[in-house]
Amino acid sequence: MFFRTLILLSTVTVVALFSSNIAVSALPTQNSQVFQVVVGRATSETIFTPNSITARPGDTVKFVVQPKNHSVTQSSFENPCTPLNNGFDSDFNPVASVFQTPPTFSVPVKDSKPIWFYSRRNANTPASPCGKGMVFAVNAQVKGKKSFANFQAAAENIRQQLIASAALANAAPATQPNSTTTPL
Repeated sequence: MFFRTLILLSTVTVVALFSSNIAVSALPTQNSQVFQVVVGRATSETIFTPNSITARPGDTVKFVVQPKNHSVTQSSFENPCTPLNNGFDSDFNPVASVFQTPPTFSVPVKDSKPIWFYSRRNANTPASPCGKGMVFAVNAQVKGKKSFANFQAAAENIRQQLIASAALANAAPATQPNSTTTPL
């Protein structure tokens, strides 16, 4: 029992170190779970695995970053590829190979409200992993307006908007020729 308590206290300490901008209001209990979420893949896939979980207050989400370079950034349902003010952000974590010890970051689950995340690599470009659907949710609705599927679709829609904007910018003439008039 003492050993298990020591591990739980150690987890809280690590969480506090890596997420100082998130208040730890729900301390782990004997029934707490730690959910491991893999960020990216050794094959350079742009996914969170799993991409959605259901957690209770007091649980912890432990993100394990795989190659190449991703962040774990908190967002909102309404703006899936934009950092949430005062939200969690792991910053970028370059991982050169699968043989390197991957960085990990833990986020405590304070309540049963949804928490939305994405990778902000190449933000606001068509190459953005978020725009390709690299998003993650804690306690998203299974069905309904604020479901994980709708959150992911909103992220992918941002990419389509960026692609369309780039196409329009490339199609527009760069400069208009100067017109001069010659007096008769």
